[in-house]
Amino acid sequence: MREFFERMPEDLSGGLHRRTFRKGEPVLLAGEENRCIYMVERGTAMAWVADESGATALVDRYGEGDIFGELEIFCEGLKTIEVVAASDCTVLQLDRDDLLAWMERDFALTTALIRHLAQQMRRYAANATQLQLLRVKERVRACLQSWREMGRRGPLDKQALAAQVKAPMRSVNRALAALAKEGLVRCGRGTVTLLPPGDEGGAR
Repeated sequence: MREFFERMPEDLSGGLHRRTFRKGEPVLLAGEENRCIYMVERGTAMAWVADESGATALVDRYGEGDIFGELEIFCEGLKTIEVVAASDCTVLQLDRDDLLAWMERDFALTTALIRHLAQQMRRYAANATQLQLLRVKERVRACLQSWREMGRRGPLDKQALAAQVKAPMRSVNRALAALAKEGLVRCGRGTVTLLPPGDEGGAR
C-alpha cells in the first residue's frame, strides 16, 4: 500500500498525519474506537489480543509498508486490538472520511484494499487452522515465542498458558518438561520462566 500513500491526492493529504513511537509504546489500545487507517513508514509494530484470564497472544506483525486499522473502518462497532511499537517506528495515520473520499475517486486503491482484506482473512483462517492441528508441545512453543516477542520472560502462569493453548495441564506440563530439556524454559511450581537462547538452566 506504500505506493498509494506516496501518490495521495493533494487535497486529501491534509488529513494524513505522521506519528512517531518509541519501542514498547502503544500505537492503538485494546477496546478503543478507531476512525483511522495506519501505514508503517519505518520500523515494526505488533498486534496482541488478551482473553479474560489475562493470557495474551501475538496476532500479527507489521513492517514497513504494511497497514492496520482497516477492519474497524469497514466493520462498524468493531473495537481495536492492542498494537505496540516493536521498535522505534514512524506511522502514517489517515482519517476514515479522507480514506473513503479517496476510494470514491480511485478504483485502483479500492481494489487494492479489497484484495488486502481478502488476503488477511485467508491468512488468519489458515493460521488458526494450523494452530489447531499442532501438537500440544508445538502450540506451547508458539505461545511462549509470542510471549517472548512481547517482552515477557516470567515467572509466567502455567494456568494462563494452558488456557491459551487449549490443552489439559498434564499435557502442558509434559510439553514444558520437553522444552526445559532443550534449554528454552525453567519450570517452577505453577510457573514457567523463559530463558535466554543458549541458557542451559532450563534442564535443571
